[in-house]
Amino acid sequence: MTNDEQQIERLEREMTSMLPAAMPVGILDHLTDAMTHKITPQRKSDWLLLTAIGSGLAAAFVIVATLTVQSIPDTPAPSISPPMAAILFARADAPWNDIIK
Repeated sequence: MTNDEQQIERLEREMTSMLPAAMPVGILDHLTDAMTHKITPQRKSDWLLLTAIGSGLAAAFVIVATLTVQSIPDTPAPSISPPMAAILFARADAPWNDIIK
């Protein structure tokens, strides 16, 4: 067994021997009570503040996206000269069975 394999086995043994800390007795009751309380005026103001912050973030994102899109220069699409286009279309309509044989 190599040194790396021994280290991995030792780490696995240590990890399996670890146990999580016990949860305090009243924590579940406290969480349940906190989640079932009605929304107080202070919580309403917190939600209002979070909504305002989120709206501002969305507006900032739209502004930055708009400015970024406007700053990208328009590049003309490459064009194919008319004679070359006619040749390409003519070759597309060619009888390929006769050409391949």
